[in-house]
Amino acid sequence: MRNCGLFPLAFVAFLAAATPSALANVSGAQRCSVAKLKAAVKKAAGQGACQEKAIKNAVTVDSGCLAAAGTRFSLAFQEAEAHGGCLTTGDAGNVENQVDALGVDLVNALGSTGTTAKCNVDKMKAALKLTAGLVRCDEKAIDHSVPVDRTCLGRAADHPENLFGKAEFECPGAGSGPTNDMVTAVGAFVPHLGRALAPTSTLPCEPPLLRWAPVQSGDIGGLAADASGNVFAVNHGFSAVQKYDNDGNFLTIWGSNGSGPGQFSNPTLDAVDASGNVFVADGDALNDRIEKFDNSGTFLTAWGSMGSGTGQFDHPEGVAVDAGGHVFVVDTGNSRIEKFDNGGMFLTAWGSAGGGPGQFNFPLSSREGIAVDVNGNVYVVDTGNSRIQKFDNGGTFLTMWGSAGSGGGQFDSPTGLAVDANGSVIVTDTGNDRIERFDGSGTLLTTCGGTGFPGGFDVPRGITVDANGNIFVADIFHIAKFDDNP
Repeated sequence: MRNCGLFPLAFVAFLAAATPSALANVSGAQRCSVAKLKAAVKKAAGQGACQEKAIKNAVTVDSGCLAAAGTRFSLAFQEAEAHGGCLTTGDAGNVENQVDALGVDLVNALGSTGTTAKCNVDKMKAALKLTAGLVRCDEKAIDHSVPVDRTCLGRAADHPENLFGKAEFECPGAGSGPTNDMVTAVGAFVPHLGRALAPTSTLPCEPPLLRWAPVQSGDIGGLAADASGNVFAVNHGFSAVQKYDNDGNFLTIWGSNGSGPGQFSNPTLDAVDASGNVFVADGDALNDRIEKFDNSGTFLTAWGSMGSGTGQFDHPEGVAVDAGGHVFVVDTGNSRIEKFDNGGMFLTAWGSAGGGPGQFNFPLSSREGIAVDVNGNVYVVDTGNSRIQKFDNGGTFLTMWGSAGSGGGQFDSPTGLAVDANGSVIVTDTGNDRIERFDGSGTLLTTCGGTGFPGGFDVPRGITVDANGNIFVADIFHIAKFDDNP
């Protein structure tokens, strides 16, 4: 008797959306990723064999057997890294964690059945066959630089479905619950494994912890978080700043269209200092200034005017504050970064137009993000050059990375940028509807997104990280909150 409908089309569609789609022109990385996928599945199979043996003999699983499976995995992973061409290194631990989590999930699913040993062994085998089949579809897609084939996923699910149905039929009094638990475990494992190898693919992000629509519809350009976790959103179209608590509850709003104190003309990005003061880039040609407010929106001061002289701006689009309270402004039209003290006194500036190190290509109204890490290093989104540039606190060029495209570590009109407490640099790759995370030297760590919800975006721009590492991303419809590993 076949347990029909065990793998519905929705499940196959979910995996088609969540499994890796390969990058073009990175054959070395493709081979590396395939080798890592195979290593992961071999470990899962090895752990499964250990579990099967223990179930058959009604004994505790042999730790030596599990260790041997782990050793084989480590050797296979090291061999993949040694061949070169990998877009990242050191992700073996992350991949292994995903494999181990699958093993635990499968055993937990079996632990609730109360059925015979043979039934449990058959279910374990079915789960592992499903895992191996789905990952083979991933391997094929990566090898050929194409999206995962839904037909392949369907075929991969067909045989395990028969095995599950047979096991359910043979299990005395068994229902479908434990089977569904195992299918869920496998369905979660495959995209998780892909995220662990995310430098070779763009996957949907984990579903956000929460997502909310701003109190005013319109274009949220910038996000910033204070030490208490409150989030400040700049509404470009409505010339206002909206304040929310960490759970998305609306707190207050300030600003209106105009050039008076506390008014804006299409503001873009914002930043918050250690005291909770809010700095807003009021970057339209009408104002060309930075405005400073207290945490509740009371106007404190402003500085700047139209021009190219010291302390002047031509469409200031981005703003950041370091731990010492220094304010850094992306002076878009003048292709430079300006540094001020907390009250607006000019300190220094650097940059010029061009594509060389320390030069910038800032299209007007492109809203270039800027952020400062805990060591005072300054990161700038060089939108027109499709790259990130890193400087020390005084403007000395340190490094840069990125190029135009949709591959790992590439960008299409990048906009926002944030740095977390660990020094990871997170960029909203606006044209590719995704976010990319790098270490402080530009090595790609993860990437996720794509068009659509719940794990994607629609033109993401603003981004910030709170003190707990939660990541907030604003697109044209919503603000989404993710944990520190979306």
